Amino acid sequence: MTIGEIIKKLRKERKLSQIELADESKISRTYISEIESGKRNPTVEILERIGGVLHIPFPIISYLTLDINSLPVIHQKTFHEIEAAAYAMIDYYMNDESKKKAGLVKHNPERA
Repeated sequence: MTIGEIIKKLRKERKLSQIELADESKISRTYISEIESGKRNPTVEILERIGGVLHIPFPIISYLTLDINSLPVIHQKTFHEIEAAAYAMIDYYMNDESKKKAGLVKHNPERA
């Protein structure tokens, strides 16, 4: 996936609009749209700001852009293992507010 596709996927998982992401990251909505559509290549600084809003460290976002087909077959299993860990880290880095907004917090009677 491209960096823009990853950002769009993560933004949608958190149920954020482009406008909300833009406002919270202090980036124009047009620029967010251009990143997501692949028309613009964001700087590391911009990706860190977006990652901050999404509660995901930039290196994790960057890792998710790797194309498994570009790796030798013997490394593809490891890629899948690391990818699963990366998504677990994404879940870890999302704070409770983001989880609630994304509808990912489920009622657990044992915690009540």
